[in-house]
Amino acid sequence: MSDVNTTMKRPPNVTAVGVLVIIGAVLQFLAAIATVILALRPGDLQQLFGASVSDWYWFTSGLLSLVLGLIYIWIARGVFLGNSQAWMLVNLLAIINLVFAVFEIPVGTGWAAIFLNVVILLLNNTAGAREWFQTG
Repeated sequence: MSDVNTTMKRPPNVTAVGVLVIIGAVLQFLAAIATVILALRPGDLQQLFGASVSDWYWFTSGLLSLVLGLIYIWIARGVFLGNSQAWMLVNLLAIINLVFAVFEIPVGTGWAAIFLNVVILLLNNTAGAREWFQTG
């Protein structure tokens, strides 16, 4: 993602998509911190939905959250620069997140994830956003 879009001003909806992707990255970083804290708790306090969970689960989950957060930062950079690959990656991740959000509905976070990803898809697929990414 080395293309820089200097031919037009970035549309506000593209800026909003970039900000939402950064918020997603921050949430992933917070999740990584939370999983490390959970891994460091004594064994009888390490419960997930009432079942004991291994330290390896928490450390693996934390590592994956950290990597995903870094990927989100990389994608946000591409969004702000107008890289066409970033447009496709935002759409792809939003669709994947929508599918997984359906499974999160019983947990309580599913509806919020569905709403957030629908907003991202709507903003990212407007005519102005497509034009921004095509000129990048």
